[in-house]
Formats: sequence, C-alpha cells, structure tokens
Amino acid sequence: MLGDEGVITEEDVENVIKNASAVSLPIDNAPVHRIKQLFCVDGQSGVENPVGMLGNKLEADVHVIHGLRTRLQNTVKAVKSVPLDVKGAVFNPLASALAVLPPQSKEIGALLIDLGGARPTSSFTRAARCVTRARWQSAATT
Repeated sequence: MLGDEGVITEEDVENVIKNASAVSLPIDNAPVHRIKQLFCVDGQSGVENPVGMLGNKLEADVHVIHGLRTRLQNTVKAVKSVPLDVKGAVFNPLASALAVLPPQSKEIGALLIDLGGARPTSSFTRAARCVTRARWQSAATT
C-alpha cells in the first residue's frame, strides 16, 4: 500500500528497496551493497525519484553486490589487527569511480577501467549508481 491518497512517500521508497533487496544469496555469501537503480511507477519505468508522484504500484530495480562471507570477514579481521576502525566493506569498482570521477562525470555517466589491481576491472557508473561491471581475465608472461 502506497502513501496517503496514492502519493508515494520516502517510507514507500525505503520499503520497496528493502523488499527488492531481499534476494536469495548463496549460503556462504554476504551482501556488501544494495544500490538502488531506477523505479517503476504503475508500469512507467525509468523513474529516478518517485517521491511525490501518484501511483498504485511501485517497483524498484536494486543492484545487490555480494561476496564470500569468509573473505569479507578475513579482510576486516586483518585490518582490525592494526589500530584502525572498520566501518564496512566497499565494492572496489564503485569505490574507485566515486573517488576519481568528477561530479559531472558521475552524473552523466562514465566508464572506469581499473588496470591497477590483480585483475583488471571496468564499471559504468551513472548518477552515483554502479550500472554494470566486469572483471577481465588477463594473461601474463614471466
């Protein structure tokens, strides 16, 4: 049920994101991020912010990023072994995009290719949302 008189409220948006995020993950995985993408109001897709709109049915597209629970826990444990406070884990391509892209590029969209890690990755980010990502296989010769 949506807000009073069919007007979509912040609470409606929070509830639909929570419901859309309730996906079945493999038992050994844990969610890292739940990133809202776009909304659909009464069949009208592509809505960025439905608050204040009139509608009977609200749906959300949510990008759930997850990882192996033990890997996440071991990383947090390793960081905590030095005098640092861990607030949470961050998906690397999204963190890179938010750190290096200027505000205009984040808003209109940008493809970020990260060649600095163990495995090259790419992510397309638009309006501070990670729209898609990929990890590439690489061949190295020694």
